[in-house]
Amino acid sequence: MSIDLPDELRARPRGPRAAEHALQLYTRALHPELLELARVRRVEGPGWRARVGLLQQDTGHLLEVVFPRDAGRPGASSRAIAEVLAPVSLDLPPAGRVDIRRVGASTSGVIDEDCGVVYTCSWSFERVPEEDYARLHADVLCGGPATRGERLLVNRGHPENDGPAPFSALELDADPDAGRLETFVVHAFPADHAFLFVHSRVRTVG
Repeated sequence: MSIDLPDELRARPRGPRAAEHALQLYTRALHPELLELARVRRVEGPGWRARVGLLQQDTGHLLEVVFPRDAGRPGASSRAIAEVLAPVSLDLPPAGRVDIRRVGASTSGVIDEDCGVVYTCSWSFERVPEEDYARLHADVLCGGPATRGERLLVNRGHPENDGPAPFSALELDADPDAGRLETFVVHAFPADHAFLFVHSRVRTVG
């Protein structure tokens, strides 16, 4: 699925720089007003609910899974995990943030946290030779047949702008009954001739 954006959101023909963004991890849910989403999906299973989406104003995404407090277990607290890729200029609260990684500071990495849920995130930041970027950009944007589940897409291209444009694509694969959620996200940064690939898994434990 894709969404058309207003002209004012497409003013930069080559888009933002990757270094203007950071991958952040929270062990709390984030208030919906903090992140305006252009595309969003909600998934709910026994004892958990999730919200995944792509940012409206700039390149980025959200993966949030909440396990509400168990009424049958007095004193038990709710559990949550929230992964956010967003511009560093976005004023997100520090409370509950357990990790932050600046995009481009390293070419790849893994976050493996046990925050009451099993969470693993791996990412790869890949620069491409300028002469190859347009072809690879078109290939990744098209995506081919969806093999991992539903695909969300925000394409920030504009007919009056030549060349590759920023885009974000998210593939969602969820098993509500098993308490499992998996996302594959790619963000295109034409200004850097680069892509950021993020693969995340969340499942309940105990």
